[in-house]
Amino acid sequence: MPSTEIWYLENIIDYAGTFPPAALPSVESWKNYLGYRSGEESWIVGSLAWSVSTLDDLAGLTRDGDDVELALIGRPSNSWDTWLEAREQDLAQMKKVFAGGKGLAAATYESRIADLDQIGEAMQRLKPIAKETDIYVELPWDKPLEDALAEVASHEWARAKFRTGGLMKESFPSCDQLASIIKQCVDLEVEFKLTAGLHEPIGHNDEATGAYAHGFLNVLAATAIAFADDASTEEISQILSISDASQWRIGESLSVAGRTFGEDELNDARSFFGSFGSCSIDEPLAGLGRLSRG
Repeated sequence: MPSTEIWYLENIIDYAGTFPPAALPSVESWKNYLGYRSGEESWIVGSLAWSVSTLDDLAGLTRDGDDVELALIGRPSNSWDTWLEAREQDLAQMKKVFAGGKGLAAATYESRIADLDQIGEAMQRLKPIAKETDIYVELPWDKPLEDALAEVASHEWARAKFRTGGLMKESFPSCDQLASIIKQCVDLEVEFKLTAGLHEPIGHNDEATGAYAHGFLNVLAATAIAFADDASTEEISQILSISDASQWRIGESLSVAGRTFGEDELNDARSFFGSFGSCSIDEPLAGLGRLSRG
């Protein structure tokens, strides 16, 4: 499947092989990434998602000239104090590893905010890392986000990240909840990425959890109408809920339920929906292969 055929999905997947559910060893994940980047799948693959806490392992696997862009995942934390400590540890480790060369570079850095009440202070503490790379601030989708997203929007180096799945039904946002996130990000001109639960291009019922799992094409189309049509949250939610494969057409353009998106609309949508993290490349590609061309 050449990149020119579905150009609006180029580099949209940050490969996250070391993270659940795959949870592959570092060596295997690294080999997979190299294989994807050099194979026919390279068009859809973006950065390599990697935990800062295991950067030393990755540095031991790489060679000079590998030229790898990383989507770095910051150390997790459950309290404000441990969050502050984790950021200091992350920055120190990043500087040490990148000073050693090996062809590694930080494309982005991601951190989940432990306390939304501290969002203003958190952004100030992330500023030193922002000197090294752009920042994705992970926010919860099940809490009021107006103030937090407005704070993110006020920093040109900051973007938003949300989880769209997990091991339990409660880990999946509803169509209305995800639509609200997309609407707010577009209105505030905040780029976002998603992670977890997006292995399929079209929304579907997840057998393991009983949840409605979102599709990455649904998200792209929903983002497109949010910007191009100034769509309401209800209209965005409707696009997210279209799970009938017969309603979709992919190829040089993207169509859903009779609505065809032009080149400018899809480019605008990708300027907001930057990427999604996935521990699989094969599943998204297989899902695309099952869709009708138009």
